[in-house]
Amino acid sequence: MGAQGCYNQENILRAYFRNSIWDDVKKDQFQFYLHQLAKLQFPVQRDKIQVQRIEDRDWNVQWKQSIKPIEICGKILIKPSWITIELPLSTKVIEIDPQMAFGTGVHATTQLMLKLLTEHIKTQVRIMDMGTGSGILAIAAAHLSNAQIIAFDNDPIATDTARQNFIKNQVLGKVHIFCGTIDSVKDIAFDLILANINRSIIIESLSKIYRCLSHKGLAIFSGILIDEKKQLVEHIEKYDLKVVKETQQGEWLALVVSNE
Repeated sequence: MGAQGCYNQENILRAYFRNSIWDDVKKDQFQFYLHQLAKLQFPVQRDKIQVQRIEDRDWNVQWKQSIKPIEICGKILIKPSWITIELPLSTKVIEIDPQMAFGTGVHATTQLMLKLLTEHIKTQVRIMDMGTGSGILAIAAAHLSNAQIIAFDNDPIATDTARQNFIKNQVLGKVHIFCGTIDSVKDIAFDLILANINRSIIIESLSKIYRCLSHKGLAIFSGILIDEKKQLVEHIEKYDLKVVKETQQGEWLALVVSNE
């Protein structure tokens, strides 16, 4: 209908329109659409449409003010570059400025992955970061260990963003980054595989993940909704992999899977 952007949050759809194109006709069209959905038994609430006119402002300043540092298990602090903060030397700082790549530390799945990474990472290991996005998991792994790390994403924008973040966080020498998929990884056994993607891609990739995982190696999965757990675990167990830990945050789930 011409919205500049929209998102779903806690079962509320928020859509943003320019003042010049929103009018009562468009509102009526939207209400009619909801009426059609209701007739098809979708649980929409047509009487709860709210329209609010937002005055123009310096959105960049407001956006920056909304972004706060995030601390993970007292070991990692994620912050944007414009915030200065003094911390103990034992706390590893990751600077990530929000861009067009997933993974700034705000989303529950990223936080779940980071918490489990701090618990299960070892000093001398090989680590794979599938679908690296902004590169935040690979950066954390590089800060927490002397691991050999491979990170990749099939999105060139994400790959470029991750590479810039590796440079900014001074870990580019510890991480090999490329644009592609797990199919490009040959003849390497990884002690830890990180995959914060989604349930369907994890399931599609399980045979390749199993092939790349060392004996007694671990994989940490997220991007999974709690109600998707049963289906995913059924597929995991087909490869003689064992779920050794799970943790939740909101509607999201993360699993630690062992190859032993």
